[in-house]
Amino acid sequence: MRLGAGAILTLSAMCLACTTSKVATTTDTNSERQVASGAASEPGCEVPSSLTGEAKQNLFLDYQRRSINEVATQSKSPAISSVTVDGVTQGQDGANEKYVREAFYPQHRLGFATEAVQATVKFLVPAVNDSVGYKSLRTTFSRKCELFEEPAAKKVHALGSLATARMVVYPKLKTLDANDKVTGETANPFTGLLQPQGNENGIPLLLRVSVANPVAETIEVGNKSLLLEFIPGLGLKFLIDGQRSVDLVAMESLAGQGSDQNYFKYEFSPDFSKHAPSGFNTAEGAEKKQMMDRYDRNAVNHYVMNLVGKRFFQVIPDVTGIPLDKIDPHSNAGPHPFVISIQSLAQTDSKGHAVEPAAQKRPWRLVFKPALDNLPAARKAAVTSSAPYKPGKVETDFRYKLTSLKPNDRMYYVIAETEAKKRFILGEIVLTSALTPSPFADKLYFVQHQLDLRKTTFANSIVNP
Repeated sequence: MRLGAGAILTLSAMCLACTTSKVATTTDTNSERQVASGAASEPGCEVPSSLTGEAKQNLFLDYQRRSINEVATQSKSPAISSVTVDGVTQGQDGANEKYVREAFYPQHRLGFATEAVQATVKFLVPAVNDSVGYKSLRTTFSRKCELFEEPAAKKVHALGSLATARMVVYPKLKTLDANDKVTGETANPFTGLLQPQGNENGIPLLLRVSVANPVAETIEVGNKSLLLEFIPGLGLKFLIDGQRSVDLVAMESLAGQGSDQNYFKYEFSPDFSKHAPSGFNTAEGAEKKQMMDRYDRNAVNHYVMNLVGKRFFQVIPDVTGIPLDKIDPHSNAGPHPFVISIQSLAQTDSKGHAVEPAAQKRPWRLVFKPALDNLPAARKAAVTSSAPYKPGKVETDFRYKLTSLKPNDRMYYVIAETEAKKRFILGEIVLTSALTPSPFADKLYFVQHQLDLRKTTFANSIVNP
């Protein structure tokens, strides 16, 4: 088994830097198992699909509260004793900031990074068995349960914060010009969760913000300083009455943001194939050159992210039955490792009413555009701070920055985009709890990936407004 020299150097250094930390690595896993199994009523799954979306959202929030309470109880900080769990989840009176600063960050920041590095290395190496190499990624696509069976560090996006939220679908689409200015309205042709009918009260969901690398700082290897890129992403669960959730993953790219660690610097999409590393990039011309220039600023990161793409690419035949020699890694028609399917969003509304396959309608691409323009200036500045992470300085951790977000804050506009890049605002995502890190969010919360076959199986579903 061989990794490239750059990847071995980087990953080994990351492991060394993390395993020498004296910070505690996790909470008691037996307690986490009890949290996960407490509401199980279906074989092998922890969240009953038979519940309404609202009830499932409350159950997830209860898991999060119990995990927060466990961290706070174990904290040695006298200041945390005045914090209530509801105060944390609702962002009241600085409780969320205090919990992250005094309890979560000291116990878990570097410890979680240690386990995340180990999980990442296991899937990056060539295949050995079902738990090592690309084969270990199969459950990312096939697992039907809402949570992991046992607490475990995620292979990527190991560090994050979780909140409940609601997607509000507008009565009509808002037409955007080339500068993203609203120019008018038009009818919404889409179905399922993407239309206003059947979703009048909004769609309950879970939202986890995270970063792909387990640590985001500069490390010293030999006499060289290597930047571990800040690569943000989004994991969503749309909670449906009587059905398993519809899960979605969205990112901007794997290029990273250098020293700028503003989580809201870019918009995200489930299709970021035109922002993929060179081995899987589907852009052309100036757009491709611009992305390659970004990747080339950090050659080690570019190498590792190409390797990530390769491992996800290798598992596609197991997931779809399509042989690798029939798949073009530079075509975003699908399947593609960096094009996550949005088809499930067109298949049912929030009440569980199914849409017949022939009637399903969806856009070519979805985009989540930061929508923080309704925040007071001071809170917006705190949330969008570009300050890079510095070990030991909790205020530079992206999760601490995001504690300034509160219930009723609008986080994203949801944009439907045509293949020709014409854009329409479909709705918005509004928080209903504070964004908070916890062992539950990092080690049990699971988001299923689905590959998009949008030029074959789903071709007839794609419509333009």
